[in-house]
Amino acid sequence: KIETKSNSVDLVTETDQKCEELVLELLRSKYPAHAIIGEESCGTHGTYELTDAPTWTVDPIDGTTNFVHRLGLSCVLIAFLRNKEVQVGVIYNPTSEELFWAVRGSGAFLQTRDATVRKLRVSAITDITQA
Repeated sequence: KIETKSNSVDLVTETDQKCEELVLELLRSKYPAHAIIGEESCGTHGTYELTDAPTWTVDPIDGTTNFVHRLGLSCVLIAFLRNKEVQVGVIYNPTSEELFWAVRGSGAFLQTRDATVRKLRVSAITDITQA
């Protein structure tokens, strides 16, 4: 189950809602048979059962408090799940203009402001004290 915002400190802005509406509209037009769970449209304290059906999850502004205070530490999060497993995850940071994405079985990638794309890798360090 996925539960929505749980306390009054967790802010929602009009910008959150408008951004989510845009993303959901696009996803619905491209994938009308898929389920879509939007953080803002779930409603306060709503609970949603995640099924095996193809499902998109959207957080239009992760880090809303930072966004509200103009700290530049927020991003857009979108994930696609099938059989309750994430198949694709996307993170866009509008401040740095960086796009991160990962595809199950294909790895993770970063596209920088200048459109350079590079594959990300996992560190070989296994001891956190050595990181």
